Amino acid sequence: MGYWLGVWLTILYDTELFRIPVVTTPTVWISTVVCSILFTLSAHALVQWSIYRMDWLDALKVRE
Repeated sequence: MGYWLGVWLTILYDTELFRIPVVTTPTVWISTVVCSILFTLSAHALVQWSIYRMDWLDALKVRE
C-alpha cells in the first residue's frame, strides 16, 4: 500500500517542470520483509510470554 501511495503522490506532482521518478531497489523490499518478520516475531513473543504468565484459574473466574 505504501508503494502505491508513493506512486500516487508522484502522479500528483507530475508537471512539465518537475518530475519524481519511482525507483526502488531490491534492498528496500528485502529490508521491508525482514523488518516486518522481526516485528511479527517480537510481538508474538511478547504476547506468548504474557499468556504463559497468566493465571488461568483467575482468568476463568466470573467477576460480577
